[in-house]
Amino acid sequence: MRTEISSELPFKAVGIVNLHPLFTEHFYRTLPPNLVRQLAHKHMNGARYYPDPKDNFGLSFLPDFRPLKRGGMIAHLDKTGYFQLLHGRHQLSLHPNIPASNRHTRADHSLLVIDQMIAQIDSFLDGDPETFVGIQENDFKEAGLMDGVKNEKELIILGARVGSLIGYLHDLYTVAGGERIKSLIIKLGINADEESLARQVLFPSTKGLFNKEPFISLNDNLRRTISRWGISDKHLDFAIHCIEGKSGSLLGRLINPPQDVLDVDRIGYTLLDNYSAKVFSADLPNSMVSDINDPKAQRRLINGLETFKELLANPEKMVSLDGDSEGFEPVFSWNTLDPSSSARLTKDGEIVYTNPSQMLALALVRAYGFGFYYYGAMMQGMEHQLKQSILQYIQRRGGEVPAVLQLPYLLSHTDTQLIKALAEFPDPQITEVCGWILNETLPPMKFSAEYVSKKRLRLTEWFRHNLDMKYGLDTKVDFKGEVISLNRYMNSNPHNALVLQGQLVMGMLSDKAEIITPKKGGPLALQPRLI
Repeated sequence: MRTEISSELPFKAVGIVNLHPLFTEHFYRTLPPNLVRQLAHKHMNGARYYPDPKDNFGLSFLPDFRPLKRGGMIAHLDKTGYFQLLHGRHQLSLHPNIPASNRHTRADHSLLVIDQMIAQIDSFLDGDPETFVGIQENDFKEAGLMDGVKNEKELIILGARVGSLIGYLHDLYTVAGGERIKSLIIKLGINADEESLARQVLFPSTKGLFNKEPFISLNDNLRRTISRWGISDKHLDFAIHCIEGKSGSLLGRLINPPQDVLDVDRIGYTLLDNYSAKVFSADLPNSMVSDINDPKAQRRLINGLETFKELLANPEKMVSLDGDSEGFEPVFSWNTLDPSSSARLTKDGEIVYTNPSQMLALALVRAYGFGFYYYGAMMQGMEHQLKQSILQYIQRRGGEVPAVLQLPYLLSHTDTQLIKALAEFPDPQITEVCGWILNETLPPMKFSAEYVSKKRLRLTEWFRHNLDMKYGLDTKVDFKGEVISLNRYMNSNPHNALVLQGQLVMGMLSDKAEIITPKKGGPLALQPRLI
């Protein structure tokens, strides 16, 4: 089935315009500075699609995201009913300014996961096309997906489209209200796992919750859309196996691997969460930014994260009601930590990254993200109060769960619709928290201090829990020609600035650092341990 493969076929197959070959340093130097800024920040206008090529070179951006062709597969997936609902569900906090600016949605995240998936597939093809094609062919034969595939080109196109479907589906059935509402309804005995819900919703039982409107129409809309690109129920079934972590295929390992690695999902939210919070900028693509292997670039990243940490520990100094971060500038271009171009396959199909420092920096930034965003005092405190107030309200009702907290509602409405519905509950505490969210006002700052354990020293106050966090240290990297784990890379480079910072942050997050009480007026001493 050998045939000639054209350049960037995975991008073209799904309607992504890969700008990296165009955006060279030479290209930028030929343009006026004001046009460079306009191109780099065009995403601020909220455009998502690839317009007329005569319009500013035809460039428009989702934040740090390659442009989409209007008639392409991803552009059409974006218009499906399910994905439009996902545009109304926040990726982080229910409050757009707590703990930092976070107005991006689950849909934005999913688009970036698709982008990362396709970019890594393209990188595999770049590095060793024969190995990639052989693995993809074996995977699809085993899954029964090779019917009608005549040559390598068609195999690569199908792989890119199924990969896009996987990225599209992986968070599609996240309930309105995010992680806090998800944990609440799980406590009430309701299954809220988005991976398993994908199968229940798309392949509903005759008498199931989802064999009714609006899910019948939403399912029909999705199936009609993907059928235009040769995707059927057997591909849907395979994609769901991948997001459930039940597929050992290459696509399955990219989205939900059995090991603790930095998969495309983790990479996607690490980049986008920090972009939204203004840790990362979108100024220039790879050719114009500092190399993370440069010690000065590493120090700039570390210093910037330290500054950001202090601001998040004192949110009243950072967040204004319009969502701007005060006293903080982005510390890095997003592109510096985008690992897609360094992804390679070994002969036996193992995913390896050729820039160890870049992957370590990603792991470090992700560790910060968990400490500050997902487990930060402000976000945890506000949403914890909402959860506890709702539980108490349900208990007073004799355990009856309101319809707005059951799956049919939570999977067919947005966060704002849910919060407005909750605000109608006859409970002053629920109404108060919902008011903070809907009006985008900040809760009292004392709220943060009340929620954080008083036993911890100030430097670690922003951590609420002893997290059993997974840092991605099983990720494989190529170090001096040897494939090793990220954990082994850290052990092999004990004096590297990123390694030292990683040990510090990961030790604090796992509560395995020895916290030494400083003498009066002295600095806090931390003796980090490598996990």
